[in-house]
Amino acid sequence: MAALEAARSWAGSVIPPELAAAAGGDPLAALAATAAALVAGLLILAVWFRSGGGEPSKPVATPVRPPPVKVDADADVDDGRKRVTIFFGTQTGTAEGFAKVAARSDPTCV
Repeated sequence: MAALEAARSWAGSVIPPELAAAAGGDPLAALAATAAALVAGLLILAVWFRSGGGEPSKPVATPVRPPPVKVDADADVDDGRKRVTIFFGTQTGTAEGFAKVAARSDPTCV
């Protein structure tokens, strides 16, 4: 009990009498209420900073949709010629050269 009385007398020297009177006249209760309010405020501040701290939110990028593909109505018409599609793809460009030569060698290719 001596420790509690020592803490109460220390709190009485630190806490203003008006604040102790608001807590029912007990300076130790006023000190405890002030400490609890301080801890609660710090917790709220920590949660606020953790959640973004009031920064303006970054705009969310909307995905860009590709333009619609135009369907050629004349593409399915049979004109008597065979259609040949040549695909190429290399890093050096060799296949592209072969594809161009093959396309030039057969004039019936479209």
